[in-house]
Amino acid sequence: MSKNIAVLVVALFLLAAPAVLFAAAYDALVPLLVDIAGWKADAADAIDLSQAGMKGVTVAREYKSGGKGLTAAVMVGTQAGVTWMPDYKEGFKGKSDEGTMEVKRINGFLVYQVYDTSDSTAGLVVLLIATTADKPDSGAVLVFSFDDMPLDEGLKLAQKFDWQKIRDAAAKVK
Repeated sequence: MSKNIAVLVVALFLLAAPAVLFAAAYDALVPLLVDIAGWKADAADAIDLSQAGMKGVTVAREYKSGGKGLTAAVMVGTQAGVTWMPDYKEGFKGKSDEGTMEVKRINGFLVYQVYDTSDSTAGLVVLLIATTADKPDSGAVLVFSFDDMPLDEGLKLAQKFDWQKIRDAAAKVK
């Protein structure tokens, strides 16, 4: 009987191994770009451009509701370091006739937000994992862009995503 169990275990392992060995780096991130009630969304687009020891994974999804638009994207690796500038420190603020920009802490995460008052567009960059100087592909960010809506509405939409779960999944991307 134990021989039959051993054969069964080996067979199950051999069936499951390809799924684990060939899973895309972004597979765990895709379902975290969730549906939003009242919004239509395309399927998430994902790409893994990792090569030669450098990570480069992006997952993005577009949402529409009436004339409003939202794009959510998770970037892991080299592009995270390019998107989150080292100068983005908590308390940074700027204001002009065209709009505002600010870095503040939301739900325990540093968030860079910019809002263009002339066309009601906004962008948020949530720092999930800071890039380190010795590993330029170690970072991760969650990026939102909003069209035709006030900043506070965009912030509420962004918080419908579980930033902590996204950070945890991004940390596991290889």
